[in-house]
Amino acid sequence: MRTAHLRSRHVVEPPCSPEPASRKVTRTTGVTRVPSDAKAILPTQSMGGMPKLSLCLVLALAVAGAASASALRPPTPKEILTGLAGPAASVPGLPYRSFPYSPPAGSRPTTRQCVALWNAGAPNATRRWIVGHSARKADVTLFVQGVGQIGTQKKRTAATCAYAVTVAPNQILFVTAPPKGSTDPWSGELLRYKTRATVTSLTSRFNATVDRAGAIRLT
Repeated sequence: MRTAHLRSRHVVEPPCSPEPASRKVTRTTGVTRVPSDAKAILPTQSMGGMPKLSLCLVLALAVAGAASASALRPPTPKEILTGLAGPAASVPGLPYRSFPYSPPAGSRPTTRQCVALWNAGAPNATRRWIVGHSARKADVTLFVQGVGQIGTQKKRTAATCAYAVTVAPNQILFVTAPPKGSTDPWSGELLRYKTRATVTSLTSRFNATVDRAGAIRLT
């Protein structure tokens, strides 16, 4: 009597490689057995009646979560001031286009404090100008700067409230507020960008909206 010997070939793949379209399996007496290497890429494995995520899926979720968190983080002033085209323009109510003051040492207001500061003290002429441009999306952040003391090598870090408001497909109004309790004026300038895609990308990460009165509300 002849005995037929069935040969099975197991394909060894990296743990996170995609499953091939045609996978060889071992068939004996009508029972299909999944090769042991296939278990490494299954989405879940059962342990004690409870599903357990595979290492590959856990890593994929971790990477996706990190990317999502980064994408949703409100843009910083450095990002907002990147990709510009040509000189900035002045806007009503903002006589200074630069930052004419130095915040006090240790100054670091919260986002909510910055919103309250805008709603209580932003120049009315600026707010009317924003409303006239049908602005709807805004970003509330901090402008952090290093401040040196004249005659010494000492430097300190201070922060003040900064705002970005989208007023056109390729334009953003960038505003900085004076420190709380200061009589210094607000400053800002209208930024124009090389591409609309830059404004679209920044605006998608903005963390606030502008109402019909020019007030800012966190989203």
